Amino acid sequence: MPTLKKLTAPEIRAIAETIKRTYSPSAFFTKELGDLRGGLWRGGVDCPFCDGKRDKFHINSDDGGWNCSKCKAAGSDIISFTRQRYGLKFFEAVEKITGGKVIQPDPEIAQKRGAELLEARRKHIEGQAAAAVKAREIWDRATPITERSQHHYLMKKRVQAHGARLLGCVLIIPLVDADGRISTVQRIYPDGQKRLLSGGKKSGCYFILGKPTDTILIAEGFATAASLFEHTEKYAVMTGDAGNLLPVSKIIRAKHPGANIIICGDNDASGVGQAAAREAALACGGKFIFPPIEGQDFNDFINAGGLVYG
Repeated sequence: MPTLKKLTAPEIRAIAETIKRTYSPSAFFTKELGDLRGGLWRGGVDCPFCDGKRDKFHINSDDGGWNCSKCKAAGSDIISFTRQRYGLKFFEAVEKITGGKVIQPDPEIAQKRGAELLEARRKHIEGQAAAAVKAREIWDRATPITERSQHHYLMKKRVQAHGARLLGCVLIIPLVDADGRISTVQRIYPDGQKRLLSGGKKSGCYFILGKPTDTILIAEGFATAASLFEHTEKYAVMTGDAGNLLPVSKIIRAKHPGANIIICGDNDASGVGQAAAREAALACGGKFIFPPIEGQDFNDFINAGGLVYG
């Protein structure tokens, strides 16, 4: 079986497409999980990744897509299912599905997928550039906030604005890249809804509170980072969500090689926040902490009287 290092991304996609054409998702999942007892996106089996029952785990018998609404495990095909269930790499999963049969990439399909990847990448970059221009325009139109009472979200979360601005009734938070350029903005509405600009670059972008200190605290949400900064007076960084903790933590480590970095994760019932915080801490050589109560972030914890030592 070839290795990933010897194949290009289009060739890998060609192999995945061959698997999709050759192996029936219904037959595959029946073999893996038993009688599906349902058709398109109907739960027929218990989730193999958690204790989710039949109404939580769903399978698309047409294209092999699957997900669990409880543990959030999900994938687009039978290869992703095999990789996640058995902890396998791409070609190990292909080998398991085919029973050891070697699948070679179709050159014609690989060439077509390569052209599609290049075009998608071009559009993606153009979209990010356009979103960055729009983000800077929004930021320039927004006005400074002088009092917490100017926005309901700040009042509810009991934090100051720390440089965030106001545009109408919307709180505007700029996310910058490693070079300090605004890439997108997060908009927080009075009812707490949060939205990023469509097409904007989020990965590796962040919002900073304060000036560099010996300890740096990295958190997901604005209110969480603001509470940590106000409570500890330590340099705080907002990433926007759990998935962005890892790329941002790497950037912050590169900028501050000697700092004591602490990833302040959310204590999610799903475990997503904890897992992301651990991964980020490992990647940047830092530490990770969580609030003690399930469902809390550090804004909840601090507002409930909890203490955080940076």
